[in-house]
Amino acid sequence: MFGDVEPGRMRVAVIPAEQLTLPRSDPLVATKRSLEPLMSENPGKAHPSVVDRVNFERQLAELRAREKAHTREGDAIAAARRRLPMVEVAADSPLLGPDGPTTLLDAFEGRRQLIAYYFMWWPG
Repeated sequence: MFGDVEPGRMRVAVIPAEQLTLPRSDPLVATKRSLEPLMSENPGKAHPSVVDRVNFERQLAELRAREKAHTREGDAIAAARRRLPMVEVAADSPLLGPDGPTTLLDAFEGRRQLIAYYFMWWPG
């Protein structure tokens, strides 16, 4: 698909917004213009129900509790990921760098640290 793109390079296509056409069912499209037909077709489902302040605050407190639990779970998962054991990687592991094949050791170029991004993409 992108066979003509050099390794380590990325192809970007710029399309003017007025040329983009997305289906109405796309959940990412939420402009006022795209929602107007849906609101007129389903007036009962266009807005949430109206409740008194006590009911609203009760539901908001329940939602906040769920959000906090969600945040704590995400923090716990991230902490567990940081505690994963390390694995030794051979210095002569082959890599494909911007100038062609190289080794992991050569990729450091004498530095103590190396930031490596791993993409599960192959131009084949």
